[in-house]
Amino acid sequence: SDRVNAEKEILRFSNYFQSIIENANDGIVLVDVFNGGFKYASPSAKKMFGYSDADLQKKTPDDLTHPDDLPMVLLHLQKLLADASYVPVLEYRFLHANGTWIWIESTFSNLISNPDVQALVINFKDITERKTNELQQQTNKELLNKLFDDSSEYISSNATDANFQKITDRILEISGARFAVFNLFDEDGRGFTTKSFSGLSDFVQKSITYFGANFLDKKWSYDPHREKLIGGKTIAHFNSLFELVADVLPQQVTKMIEKAFGIDHLTIVSIKKDDIVLGDFTLVF
Repeated sequence: SDRVNAEKEILRFSNYFQSIIENANDGIVLVDVFNGGFKYASPSAKKMFGYSDADLQKKTPDDLTHPDDLPMVLLHLQKLLADASYVPVLEYRFLHANGTWIWIESTFSNLISNPDVQALVINFKDITERKTNELQQQTNKELLNKLFDDSSEYISSNATDANFQKITDRILEISGARFAVFNLFDEDGRGFTTKSFSGLSDFVQKSITYFGANFLDKKWSYDPHREKLIGGKTIAHFNSLFELVADVLPQQVTKMIEKAFGIDHLTIVSIKKDDIVLGDFTLVF
């Protein structure tokens, strides 16, 4: 009959969507707003956090949310409960069964008024790797900025005997660049001398010398093209070595260097004190 066929079709669709939920990489949980507990947790959610159904019956999402992140999450939940059309996407830490914190990105939906759901629905994915990388990059950026600031003071007071190699090695380590070069500027801030390289193996340095292009302790005269490109900026980006050096080096030599070192792009960070350029770091990526 039509009714039997309709019931079969409903069952087929129900099984279809149940299969999608159970095999999805993202986790899904339903939260009971009356007791704050878990009403349902998908297999991927339990696998992601290492909990069993029995474990989750003893816990609430609040219990497992990092205490530093919980106030932010609760603030958005209040808005969600007041306005069902509000769909926040939040990043926060959630406790794994092994005691570690996992970063998740969660999308919250208010389906309390839906008679088939009657719960808050949270769809989430593990973003721990991405978040860890972001936090590491931010830490490196802060360390790099501090190192640049410290370099300004250090160079201005120890220009004659500063350990430029040690500074350049540290800059390379934190910046993530493939190579780093430090140039010490003349007192007038125009010409400069290349004082140190970092990231270049002995073999590569010998190869540079062999080809007649050893730049260590090389004195460079004032280059108006370079100054114009940097334009007084503390940080200047270049898409190629040729874009930076222009006519200072023969184009053939420049292209040879780009190919030999696999240069993609460069960043020049100027070290200043009282608006006077003391030197700069060329970071090669």
